[in-house]
Amino acid sequence: MAVNWQRTVLRAMGARDVHEPTGPAARWARQAAAGDTVDFSFTPARLAPDPGIGTYVLAGDASALPAINSLLGALPDGARTHVILTGDHDDAASVLRPRAGTTVTVTGTGAEQVACLGALDLDHADCYVWAAGERQDVAAVRDLVRKQWRLPKDRQHTQYYWIRGKAVG
Repeated sequence: MAVNWQRTVLRAMGARDVHEPTGPAARWARQAAAGDTVDFSFTPARLAPDPGIGTYVLAGDASALPAINSLLGALPDGARTHVILTGDHDDAASVLRPRAGTTVTVTGTGAEQVACLGALDLDHADCYVWAAGERQDVAAVRDLVRKQWRLPKDRQHTQYYWIRGKAVG
């Protein structure tokens, strides 16, 4: 898998930022020293955003940052983008590479993230929503875009990466 970006550890990468404290990334982060680097690969493997869509909404937590950066780099020129991050990391937004036309909002909880999404002034016929992260948070975003906004399946992608309270790996 191609490496998308590297960054020096100790800024936004801490044990509290990666899943549960017993997961493999958290174990690595606890042992990392200043100057260590981490490679993140992008997801999805094939990025093909629709150039006809005017607004993209990207929602996630720290586990979704690499994918969000990949998506930001692949979006069509001129697309308006809203990035809504959730979590207790103070500087998560600093690892993003936003482009012109991007707003970044950091919320404390998944419920706040969904409220922020719901407050966006969007033309639902001209937007695409992508969300990833903790299972319950992603499910809440999925419910909003499918049940309330009624976005068609080709205008949304939601995927959970981890489950709160469960160890991974």
